[in-house]
Amino acid sequence: MFLILFLPFIFTDDSTVGQIVQIAWFTIYLGWVYTIGTASYDRLPEGHGIKPTYFKVSFLFLIVYLTAITFLFNGGYSINQDNYKEFGNSIWVIIPLHIYLMWSIMYVFYFAAKMLMSTIEGKVVGFDKSFGYFFAFWFFPIGVWYIQPKAQKLIS
Repeated sequence: MFLILFLPFIFTDDSTVGQIVQIAWFTIYLGWVYTIGTASYDRLPEGHGIKPTYFKVSFLFLIVYLTAITFLFNGGYSINQDNYKEFGNSIWVIIPLHIYLMWSIMYVFYFAAKMLMSTIEGKVVGFDKSFGYFFAFWFFPIGVWYIQPKAQKLIS
């Protein structure tokens, strides 16, 4: 898993192929997080009251938004105090969408971390017990070494 997630950094450049590799890498990484979240959720005991709907919506938003930004803005964009006027009125759409993107990333990591720890514990846990996994998802690629053994144990 580590090699699948780490090797694209060697081959990525600013070309169209590089953008496609970047999107494929991010999709694989988020797919890994999504798989951990859903597999963990499926293994929780009944009656926990957690719904994965918002997790799935957030995941879908991440994929769609990042793909759109990559192709519409030729690999991404940078907004700062010197160039914000170039974006015109579209900045009032871009900034809220980008803020929601950040929220979605945090929520996807939070849900996957909470579900993984809840499955390990056998009951629903709070952020206070799952924050280690949350930060492991953030600190790629080091987090892969920490999370993947637990995920493999969970699946087997």
